[in-house]
Amino acid sequence: GTIQGGQDTTTTNNNNNQQQQQQRRRLDPLHHDSQRSGPTERPYTPELLSSMSDMLLRLIGKWGDGHLRLRKMLEGYQTDVAAAYLATTGDNDATMTSLGGVVPAQQPKQKNFHVILACPPEMDCTILSNVLVGLFEPPDAYMSFMEDSSQLQVRQRGSLVSIESSVVTLTHDMNLLALYKTMKSKFDEVYFVAPVKGEACEYDNVMCVDNEALVYSNSEGMEDVVTKIAKRMRLHFFEDPTILSEAKLGVALKRLVEMETLRADDKQGGLLEEKFGIRGGGGDHIADKKMTAPMLTSDKAPLTINGKTYHIFQASPPHTASTVLNNFLIGMFEPGAEYSFMVYNQERTIRRHDKDVAIDDGHIVTKTHITDLMGLYKQHRNAFDEIMFVVANRGVNPETRIDSSLCQYNNVLCIEFEELLYSDEHGRESVVRALAEKLKDRFGYFFGAHLDLMDSNRLKNAVIRLQQMDQATISMADQPFTVSDNKFGVHGGHRNRDGSEMQGSSARKIDSGKLFYCGGAPGLNRKEFKYSTFGIFLANSLFPEYEGKVEYQPGQPLINTAIPLTDDTLNQATSNDILIMHSHQKCEIFSLEAFPGAQLHVNAEFYDMHPLHLLNPNGEFTQNYLPPGERSYVIGPHEDTRQSIRIPYCSMKLWYLHKTRPTEAILPKIIDPSKKPKNTKEHFLLYINSHYIEYRERAARALSEIGAIHTAGKCQGNWEVRPPPKPDGSPEQCEPYEDGLRPSSILPVSASNDRDTQGHNSNLFSKYRFALVMENADAPGYVSEKILDAFLAGSIPVYYGSRMVFEIFNPKAFVFFDLDIPQQALNQIQFLEQNPAEYERMLNEPIIANEQVLEKYFSWDETVGNGVLKQRIRQMMGLQGNGASPQW
Repeated sequence: GTIQGGQDTTTTNNNNNQQQQQQRRRLDPLHHDSQRSGPTERPYTPELLSSMSDMLLRLIGKWGDGHLRLRKMLEGYQTDVAAAYLATTGDNDATMTSLGGVVPAQQPKQKNFHVILACPPEMDCTILSNVLVGLFEPPDAYMSFMEDSSQLQVRQRGSLVSIESSVVTLTHDMNLLALYKTMKSKFDEVYFVAPVKGEACEYDNVMCVDNEALVYSNSEGMEDVVTKIAKRMRLHFFEDPTILSEAKLGVALKRLVEMETLRADDKQGGLLEEKFGIRGGGGDHIADKKMTAPMLTSDKAPLTINGKTYHIFQASPPHTASTVLNNFLIGMFEPGAEYSFMVYNQERTIRRHDKDVAIDDGHIVTKTHITDLMGLYKQHRNAFDEIMFVVANRGVNPETRIDSSLCQYNNVLCIEFEELLYSDEHGRESVVRALAEKLKDRFGYFFGAHLDLMDSNRLKNAVIRLQQMDQATISMADQPFTVSDNKFGVHGGHRNRDGSEMQGSSARKIDSGKLFYCGGAPGLNRKEFKYSTFGIFLANSLFPEYEGKVEYQPGQPLINTAIPLTDDTLNQATSNDILIMHSHQKCEIFSLEAFPGAQLHVNAEFYDMHPLHLLNPNGEFTQNYLPPGERSYVIGPHEDTRQSIRIPYCSMKLWYLHKTRPTEAILPKIIDPSKKPKNTKEHFLLYINSHYIEYRERAARALSEIGAIHTAGKCQGNWEVRPPPKPDGSPEQCEPYEDGLRPSSILPVSASNDRDTQGHNSNLFSKYRFALVMENADAPGYVSEKILDAFLAGSIPVYYGSRMVFEIFNPKAFVFFDLDIPQQALNQIQFLEQNPAEYERMLNEPIIANEQVLEKYFSWDETVGNGVLKQRIRQMMGLQGNGASPQW
């Protein structure tokens, strides 16, 4: 609901929200019906349009009061239906009674609104406040601050003026309900923006922002911040996109540029304070009197550990993000120190602040590009009891890596370039914690319990040191490379030594970003984040340069550094990021259009839209529907377009198994004829299903007349007993035979003991000469994992589904059960049963149709088919190269 005066509506709103969530589960069920044909066109008759309108009006009545954004969307659809009704009847004077009296041309009256930024006194809201002023106020507007929330006055340029003189007001008062009651008489609508979390964030006129995510290091990052806030406000509050036009975004961006330009000028204190709300000299926000800047602690590590002296060399090749690694080490061991650098000359001089210093003058960390670790050790071993090396490696080029054998020594820690990259505050903290863990694990033999490398103050120092380094990098952006900072060791301008522009800094990705993911089973608690990671395994091969890796070993916990997309993490996303969305599953974010980056929808079903989906007016399974957004892309059964590539699900599943079962050589079993599995031939045929589909049940019954079949699941060929349809559209469950009625040639077996550790069916089929694997529908582009399970078990598939299967798999390696001429498949199977030599010939046939198929459908990286599929997907999404050697 919306924050309102009068009675407390929290309980009512909570009940409404629970009812809404229960209803939403019925809008987009995970499963589907058993039809085999695709959608049929339905004419838009006046009666049908009237029925659609009534349905939309009921939805608005049920949910509209509790969900403002849903109401706006439904009203928009209802207006479109009204327009279609008028167009169909051809009578502009036709009665609109059944359409709720909505006239398409009618436009809502623009509301008089006010935006309140409610910022706690201990927080710095400088960036957020100036973005809001830039978006809503005139270009030269000054900051407005409400000192007394009981009075409808704000302080502006030192004077108290009416709150109506501005659109945006900053306040420390966090009692939003009281603020609303005070201001509702002056404005049609009051919108609140708050950099906090809590119950207030659930209200439709409150937008909560993660203040820590509003950071930038260059103009592109600044533009991302403005775009992100504007897009969220547009989706959260407004129907009219012109309220936050591109021109207003330009004003906000210009305001931030002006603010940052003046912030470093101590002589501009008055202008900074009055216009931007910052005290002179880049100090605190005028409304942040209690705020203190983060300070380094004095926790310098001791120069001796258990009576032994030591020194750490950060010895890395150039262009490996070694500056990041060096400042991390200094933050951990000697916060506040200036960096020491060993020059690459015969004397190996150590320089600090342009002066020569001794290696044992009391500093702990020395940076160098000298990678002769053995030579360094021999030169300085007499000065210290222990010498340790921390090295950054990058790529495969020998010029950016040290000899890998050196990384095996217990006093050498090697870090990969990708482990030093971050793009926001959260990423910076994650990098520090991960590096500290590696330090602790590698050098525990020396530090042991004498120095806690995971101490919170030590980690905080490292984070602050990197933050200060990033700020120094920004301040030197316009300086030539020859200018360097004595404390952090960063160079001016991010330029090469020849003065040419370099793409990005040592710690920033330009053409890549972070991987987000979304999509989980219906009914999951929104806060559990149990989203499917299936698509991340594909994305890691397609986009190796992006942050967010997932690793899995059977019996081990899943390691996943990709970010689940939630209301909280949305603020971390930028236009450089990619969202991997598991189609047809649930996501905490109601509108994925709020995501600022690209979206890759991974579709594992035979349809794009379920009949009961809110956006589906046809009441049929819908193919070839593209999610909204110019940067939304689809892989799955969807036909090839500018934003989609047809890829059978069996290809995705094979690659997933290849990545999650690395010790089982899954991929060679399918693509290498010499590695093709063979079944034990112990039994005739296995049928595994629990979802009722009549033609599948009929086929099982017919096959049982050739030989005894085994069934695992509820389906047993009992096609005459059709279960009633479920109201939520989920598939019906088969009705097993009652005792005494089951044919003797149909034998149920237990599947629980024979499935592998991940629940796959390939182990089950390995004892059977044939496996009945029929799709849920014959849909273009849809070939599921069912036929794959049979092949991986060495069983001959008896398959029904899309004819695309003949393009992918060798037709001589399986039996196609054509529903129009079923006797053909039955005769072929009986012939193979009676002729073992012919059965063996089919069993030895290659699985894949030809080499071109590997390139077209299975080349998820360069190890298969030269990575042709990977390149197709990257080119569709506008990504250059193969991701293995990104631009930095």
